[in-house]
Amino acid sequence: MVSVCVVVVVVVVVVVMCVNGDSGDLNTPISVLLRGLTKDLGHSEAPRTGDQEREWWADYLCHQTNFQGQEQKHIIPLQQLFRDVTPERRDRNVFLMDTACNTHPRYRAWCSVESWANQNPDLDVWFLMTSQKVSDTDGLPSLLMHKYPNLRLVGTHLAGIFKGTPVEPLYLSRKWTVSETWPPEVLSNMLRALVLWHYGGIYSDTDILSIRPFTLPLNATGFDVEAVVGSALYAFSAHHPLLWTLMEDINKEFIPGVWGIIGPAAVTRVVKKACGTNDTYTLLHKAPVSCANKSVTIYPDTHFFPVFWHEFERYFNKSTGLNFDKDFKSSYVLHMWNVFSKWTPIKMGFFSIYEAAARRSCPLTFSRAILRSNFF
Repeated sequence: MVSVCVVVVVVVVVVVMCVNGDSGDLNTPISVLLRGLTKDLGHSEAPRTGDQEREWWADYLCHQTNFQGQEQKHIIPLQQLFRDVTPERRDRNVFLMDTACNTHPRYRAWCSVESWANQNPDLDVWFLMTSQKVSDTDGLPSLLMHKYPNLRLVGTHLAGIFKGTPVEPLYLSRKWTVSETWPPEVLSNMLRALVLWHYGGIYSDTDILSIRPFTLPLNATGFDVEAVVGSALYAFSAHHPLLWTLMEDINKEFIPGVWGIIGPAAVTRVVKKACGTNDTYTLLHKAPVSCANKSVTIYPDTHFFPVFWHEFERYFNKSTGLNFDKDFKSSYVLHMWNVFSKWTPIKMGFFSIYEAAARRSCPLTFSRAILRSNFF
């Protein structure tokens, strides 16, 4: 049997030599010759998905990726952003992300994703995930991708995205992976600046609902509360210098175990520097205000953060959505403050702000959610 195998290999080598039109090099490894034959016959490498390699960070983030018992048809493998797929249109993108390796994002996250795809059909909406696959058990992900051709679900090739950027040293140091540092949140704060640096567009947290088309020019941020510049949503053109400065700040100022130090605090520090002031209250009263030769504009809180975090229950209270259009006529998005509100139920028929926004901005997710329960 061994001799037969040797003959087969020799025949293949001879074929390769003939295909290449020369006598070949007997010192050339057979594997190389076989690859040459494959190339000459016109076969290309199949698109890779996350299953084919596991990056080191997955050991720290991916603890809930069990698909045991699920049929293959109910699992969607994800191509990796930067490695397998890249945005075709510079500055015409919306990026949302789940950096906790969730294979079953909650309906509220899907509602956020759908709202952006629905309200902004002229933009490409990218839902980045650190999981290698996403569950399609209830059919919602595939339904959304069918309904919205501008929506893409992708994994994330972190090694490629971080390479050559100011936050690469922090990424490689692994200081951010210690459990007390909230690894998914820290990764998200780094990654949002990175994807806008590479591709340009809008970044949005998954607890934000888009309630109208985002028609503001890029290079925009917004005041949050108490003159803090928010990091849950900002929009910049690719390679904008403020993004580079932001990444430098994140790499320099990160302290393990200090909440928010590279989130809103970092964006606020960078905006102060760009505007040449330490007094953001003055900027707040002038908003919208442009700085750094009009290269960045800070909008008033009504645009992106119309309800402050300590009032988040207003989004869910009965009848608060009855005057929705009037109350939010100046707002482009609603920030639901998931860190505080994630266990507050959205009750059907309450006519809450969230219900009013969900019915118009994420109708497919809303319909699927209420099939399972009268609240979600």
